[in-house]
Amino acid sequence: MIIPLRTNAPLYHYPWVTLCLIAANIASFVATGYGEQHNDWLLEYGNGLHPTQWVLCNFLHFGFMHLLGNMIFLWAFGLVVEGKLGWWRYLAVYFGIGIVHASIVQLGMLGYTTPSGGAGGASAVIFGLMAISMVWAPKNEVTCLWLVGMPMSMFRLITFEITILTLSLFYLAWQLVFAWLSGFHISSEVCHLLGAAIGFGIGVWMFKKKWVDCENWDLFAVLKGTHGNSDDFAPYLHRHEAWRIQHQTERKNPLETTDAEDAPKPNEPQKLDTQARGLATVQRHLKNGSPALALHEFHDIRKRFPNWELSESDLDRLANDLYKAKAFDKATPLMEEFIERFPHQADRMRLRLAAVAVEVQKRPQFALRILDRVKSQQLSDSGLRRLERVRLAAEKLVDEGVIELDGQAWG
Repeated sequence: MIIPLRTNAPLYHYPWVTLCLIAANIASFVATGYGEQHNDWLLEYGNGLHPTQWVLCNFLHFGFMHLLGNMIFLWAFGLVVEGKLGWWRYLAVYFGIGIVHASIVQLGMLGYTTPSGGAGGASAVIFGLMAISMVWAPKNEVTCLWLVGMPMSMFRLITFEITILTLSLFYLAWQLVFAWLSGFHISSEVCHLLGAAIGFGIGVWMFKKKWVDCENWDLFAVLKGTHGNSDDFAPYLHRHEAWRIQHQTERKNPLETTDAEDAPKPNEPQKLDTQARGLATVQRHLKNGSPALALHEFHDIRKRFPNWELSESDLDRLANDLYKAKAFDKATPLMEEFIERFPHQADRMRLRLAAVAVEVQKRPQFALRILDRVKSQQLSDSGLRRLERVRLAAEKLVDEGVIELDGQAWG
């Protein structure tokens, strides 16, 4: 069983509504006698149209494992959608998927005559959120937990990373196979696929309306091979960050004059004070989840004090946060600087840089030279798996005849 836990997709809004929806589903589970007393909640088949059921059925779960599985997936994909939309649009999308799905199913089952027919659960909505995530953030990774083996005493827990696109296609294919085996009669699998279709349509529509910022990493950009190609902050910044960088006013402090020849030379106390204030600003932006603003401040200080450097922890965090935001053109120089300055603590950074070299820059020889410097005995199990995955990807590109034009590996 594969369980998604978290994602590295950049999120602009804290997913507090997702947490509230999880709490509401748990409360509904208790209110319905743990799924046993569901007369007013069940989406009934063959008994007319009941709009209240179109809402309530999405909060009905039949047993603890049904609830637990759905809530895990709701967290994994709900935080991506809410993180990009904000609370009220996310809430509208959530209920919109559930209501449209339930109304279509109940309408299609009006001729159903078998007693006790009906459906419930948040699965269709969750598949809709998964499809939206696939449209908006296909290349972002999901950290998953894999339960291998049985019985329970023999279970082994393995964590790994997989892209949202790969995970979504896996689950959609799984549902499609079982729906085909059932002859595409009404079933859980068909309901899941219908929810995914509704979510996919909503995701594409909102993207085309420019109601969501996909940072040039949307499904269409990925399919065209143009994803992540930008020298600008705008594709991966939240709008308030891009605006602040673009409209930042000129500073009046004479020590911060852009003309180096006309600027008065600062004495040592002034220099140290300016650098300390700059460092505090960088750290504040990192703490607030704004790595691009932190990078802007970092570059601003570097222009005035070329020898100024971040500490090991601050440089690691800035490079890593930009890497997670898919700002690879901005993260790469920082990763190279970290490897050069802290070679004995740089194995994780080497893995990231090698991954960028393979997946984005298509420089497999460069990546392999970096990976040769990684001390595999110091890596965790997940690090070893990532090392092997990146190495195999690089070797595949070499076998395909990919030619590199420039670049030297950093140690």
